[in-house]
Amino acid sequence: EAAAQRGVSRNEIEDMAVDSFGLQEGCRDYDFDGYTCRLAVTGVGKSELRWFKPDGSPQKTVPAFVKTDHADKLKKLKATQKNLNTTLTAQRDRLDQMMRSEHRVPREHAEQYYWQHGLMSCLTRPLIWQFFRDENDTQGKSALWLDGTW
Repeated sequence: EAAAQRGVSRNEIEDMAVDSFGLQEGCRDYDFDGYTCRLAVTGVGKSELRWFKPDGSPQKTVPAFVKTDHADKLKKLKATQKNLNTTLTAQRDRLDQMMRSEHRVPREHAEQYYWQHGLMSCLTRPLIWQFFRDENDTQGKSALWLDGTW
């Protein structure tokens, strides 16, 4: 019903509803008094929290002061990570169903909701895509995203 009201397909409205989690290039940084925690997608349904000292060097574990002084923020971050992992798996499954249905998506839509989207780009950029000139094009051209270009 919401898709019909907006004049878009069900798949398109589902694309619009996917949370980006504030990710850019599969990562998002959180500041903890000069220390940085990077939430990074590492695979389908997988992410990790990487810690960095104020000088940018890696920190192997959660700094002790974060556990005490920022316990609530850390708890929220871990909940976000868990939600991100679940969403990655669900979106992978949704993409798989769409690909099997030979669903065609306008390039502008794919650009915004797949290739430049904080979360979806982690799933869609590694795929081989079929590009068609128009509705009558039955062969299209295959391409994959490499170093920022098709």
